[in-house]
Amino acid sequence: MEALKEKTIDELKEYREQLSKLTEEEKKKRDLYLKKMADGTLEGPSTGYSSIDKQWLKYYSDDAIESDLPQMTALSYMKENNKDNLNGIALNFFGLKMSYRELFKKIDEVSKALVSFGVKQGDVVVINSVTLPQTIFLLYALNKIGAIADLTDLRTDANGMKHYLDEGNTKLVFTLDTCYLGFKDILNETSVEKIVLLNPTDTVPLIGKIGSSLNENNKLSLKEKQLKRKEKRKIDNVLKTDSRVYRWSDFLSNKKENIQVIEKDYEKDYPIAIVHTSGTTSTPKSVVLTNDNFNAMALQYSVSDFKYAKGESLLNIIPIFVAYGVVNSLHMPLCLGMTNIVYPKVVGADFPDIIKKFKPNHVIAIPMHWEYLLHNENVKTMDLSFLKTAACGGDNLNVELEKKLNDFLLQHNSKSKIVKGYGMTEISACAVTNTNNNSKVGSVGIPLVKNNISIIDPDTGLEVRLGQKGEICMQSPTIMKEYLNNKEATVEAMKQHADGGVWLHSGDLGHFDNDANLMIDGRLKRLIIRRGFKISAVAIENVIMKNKNVESCAVVKAPHDEDGETPFVFIVLKENISYNIQILKEINEMCLTELPEYYVPEFNNFVIVKELPYTKNGKLDLVSLEKIASSEIKTENISRKVK
Repeated sequence: MEALKEKTIDELKEYREQLSKLTEEEKKKRDLYLKKMADGTLEGPSTGYSSIDKQWLKYYSDDAIESDLPQMTALSYMKENNKDNLNGIALNFFGLKMSYRELFKKIDEVSKALVSFGVKQGDVVVINSVTLPQTIFLLYALNKIGAIADLTDLRTDANGMKHYLDEGNTKLVFTLDTCYLGFKDILNETSVEKIVLLNPTDTVPLIGKIGSSLNENNKLSLKEKQLKRKEKRKIDNVLKTDSRVYRWSDFLSNKKENIQVIEKDYEKDYPIAIVHTSGTTSTPKSVVLTNDNFNAMALQYSVSDFKYAKGESLLNIIPIFVAYGVVNSLHMPLCLGMTNIVYPKVVGADFPDIIKKFKPNHVIAIPMHWEYLLHNENVKTMDLSFLKTAACGGDNLNVELEKKLNDFLLQHNSKSKIVKGYGMTEISACAVTNTNNNSKVGSVGIPLVKNNISIIDPDTGLEVRLGQKGEICMQSPTIMKEYLNNKEATVEAMKQHADGGVWLHSGDLGHFDNDANLMIDGRLKRLIIRRGFKISAVAIENVIMKNKNVESCAVVKAPHDEDGETPFVFIVLKENISYNIQILKEINEMCLTELPEYYVPEFNNFVIVKELPYTKNGKLDLVSLEKIASSEIKTENISRKVK
């Protein structure tokens, strides 16, 4: 490689264009060379641009860099990786275990039932449910046929469901029976022809159903029991009067045994699923993910240093309708021959009890879950030596909490520090992750081995040098095919740069440190433009979190007559800490000491609250907070009392 440091913008553009034309084999050879430059094995010139130099390759083995992406369907890849593991346990559903052999048999059975119901290649079938054995069978059975699973959030209201059903011209819906009544009245306005009702006990033996039912009923109040009986009567009546509605057992018994299901051949960029963005910062969108996306994620984790092993277990508590849930928590561990512990209930303060009960080797959760573990009295003496991966994603994990969690895991004999990651629905959930050998506090890790990241100046559109901040843009085999029926939004997200390459724009700000770790500096939409200066809300949050009395905080923008925008701060105090004006003065002083003057919020813009609002997916609800801040700042005398 010739020296590149002093090249002009035009020369760099030409060089990037040359790189984009390399074959896959040439790219691998170049990446091996870059790895040796990064780890010091070879001396050579670097450009100072991360997307060209790829300093993170020093953390990967030669085998990982030279690995080939699978060219097969998601189902075929899972089968191929488990052909010698048929007796291994694939699913553990509340103690009911299913081998890979049984799983593949069940997928074949469900695919026959789907074809008998008229499902064909290219059809979009809605699955409105949490993760259950039935939804897992359906996902891969649809994949076998070449149909597409539209994975909708079961909390979606009737209008939202109508939008999704119309969007996919859906004729068949699988939904939890408890959700059906919420949108049944709009079905006549759609193309839906058949509805199959799911229940968590569908795959449970009769004695287990009875025990589960009794256990659940014992926990309900009299009013809740009455409501449950009323809903059951309504559903029973629908089953009797509406020929479009079936139970899961009826759906299976309707299959024609002699039917032959021809497995769809692999086709590049062919869809397997549609998932939907959370809409925390914009209108929710329908993201089309492909076989290649699913498999590339599994492949990259298999060659990482997590050292996942067949027969180990992974706790699956992220719902199937979230990309993080269906790709990382379901497909990845199944392709790696692990046991998927399927836990379909909403997990909150009971997270420590679930860990204690199942003792999973690997856990993928969100910050809220790990915080529950940290503060739970019942786990203070628990031995976590079984825990090999404690992964955390889905939302920002502040540095102070990360340190506390790492200390907690170490004290309890876990083999893992908190493993953070970074990504978005459009990139099949994860693009960057810490690893066992590289887990720097405050960073989200390094790009997965087949990924590339460029840090772009939002104003000029040009890549900035190592260490400088800009918008995080990504190239990856896990990037979505498109937003369904939304070409304009697709083009806006996946932009062609001057070098001819197409990059996914994240809307997030970040930079690489000297060890190739990605640091998140906030969202473009969370930038506060004050007196013409760009202020990072995250930078303010990081300072406030250092105060010993603060449990959590959130900084958002609010309108200001003179400054244009101004930072507004919501603070949650630790348990047993009462509101005190002195605490706010301490926090204000910390901001004055550690932040530039134009970053510091006005004193009246610090508000103590009992809790922060979160979305259905467990992410901080910034939209709601901005509305509250805007309303509060218009009030002349903001109350200093706890809200």
